[in-house]
Amino acid sequence: MLAAGATAAAAFLIARALAPAVHALLQRGGMVRRNYRGEEVAVGIGIVVPLAALAPWTGLLVAGFPVEAVAAAVSLATGMALLGFFDDALGDRTASGFRGHLGALLAGRPTTGSLKAVFGGLLALFGGLALHGLSWKALLAAALIAGAANGVNLLDVRPGRALKAFVFLWIIAGLAAGISGGPAAVRVLAAAAAPLGGALALWRGDHKGRWMLGDAGANALGASAGLALALSPLPWQIPLLAALTALHLYSERASLSKLIDAVPLLSRLDRWGR
Repeated sequence: MLAAGATAAAAFLIARALAPAVHALLQRGGMVRRNYRGEEVAVGIGIVVPLAALAPWTGLLVAGFPVEAVAAAVSLATGMALLGFFDDALGDRTASGFRGHLGALLAGRPTTGSLKAVFGGLLALFGGLALHGLSWKALLAAALIAGAANGVNLLDVRPGRALKAFVFLWIIAGLAAGISGGPAAVRVLAAAAAPLGGALALWRGDHKGRWMLGDAGANALGASAGLALALSPLPWQIPLLAALTALHLYSERASLSKLIDAVPLLSRLDRWGR
């Protein structure tokens, strides 16, 4: 756990130094979008997360951490961030939800969202195989990783909401590793701590509406949390996957924002920090 703290701290400091420069580049490059208040803000600042994590991840390898654990964290966070950034930059938003993107793809009109779903799913499968080899556990891990990646992304429609969801999932992973996880779970948690540090560095700017994480950040953070969850004991994984599945099914039929606003506790948590 000491390695996790050091990794998170290093990523936090690097991300804090990088964020202003990347924010300015996004604005100059026209990567802006109207938020729910109608204000134009830079989108895609979440690309800072894997950039800030590269040096801490390298440090873990130098310290003797298993290549498999670090490689899984690097490939998932970086790959998901790049797919998300592609969607942030070129997505036309004419299709929404899993059914909308799948329908467009089957009709011969691929969207950035459908490409992200296909290749994000392959990345999740890669992560599951890296953890468990060719087994049913790999499929369960892939489902958790993909579900967490898109689940956090579904919540990224209000300032700070995706970050809170990511931190919540990361805390659950930490508890699972601490209570009943084995050495492998602790090592993966240490590797997943680098995205946590980057996320915390973006916390204030995201909550205050200065910038948007975008799909680049939400997908990368969700996948990182999913990777850590995928090594938790089976009694933890199954209810977590059920909850993520329920979140997706609900979002296909109703507004998550309306649900959050209607539940006082969720509403207070949602508004905290803004």
